[in-house]
Amino acid sequence: MTKPETTIENQDRHSFGENATWSVVTASGNDPRDWLKSARMCPPLSSFNILHAGHVSSRSGLDIYRGNQSGSFIMLTLSGEGEVLIDGNWRAIEPGQVVLLPPFIPNLFRSGKNAWEFCWVRYWAAPGKQPVVSTESPVCQPAPDHALLHAINGLYQASSDDKDLAAQQLWVSLIHHYVECYTKPANRDERLWGMWEAVQQNIAY
Repeated sequence: MTKPETTIENQDRHSFGENATWSVVTASGNDPRDWLKSARMCPPLSSFNILHAGHVSSRSGLDIYRGNQSGSFIMLTLSGEGEVLIDGNWRAIEPGQVVLLPPFIPNLFRSGKNAWEFCWVRYWAAPGKQPVVSTESPVCQPAPDHALLHAINGLYQASSDDKDLAAQQLWVSLIHHYVECYTKPANRDERLWGMWEAVQQNIAY
């Protein structure tokens, strides 16, 4: 396992790599990034503070860096292999593993020469609210099945008809349910989260 580079570019970068295919559902059309131009719209995502969810398959060369991601990111590897920066080291991620990336820290993942297929859910962290992933560093754990992928694919199909909001809401609720199954051990009482957030603003007091 290789060490990360000593210097990292400040500018975010996003490349799905060679011969990549992807499908994305987004809560709004306000994001100008190229890889989101083909995304399907699904306003019900915002009911759970989800910015977008999707599925990507890359033959090689996937390289993504977010210097200070503003929300939680959950990714489930389906096939192939990639690496995620966890506690200063690149960790290999294999099929059947889910990675929970908390907000407000650098998030880096890459595939090198490997093929890598995964699905993801990206949240935004609402002020004063406990984020979906509330640990201070990324967590990697086994996933029992591909239920999250099926829910994301179901939402993608339902979003082809912008009038079927009821079906979209059901799929969104199911996606969030599966995410909570992954993150449940790290969850805390919402009242305690608010208390500790206030403490951190004035630790000396």
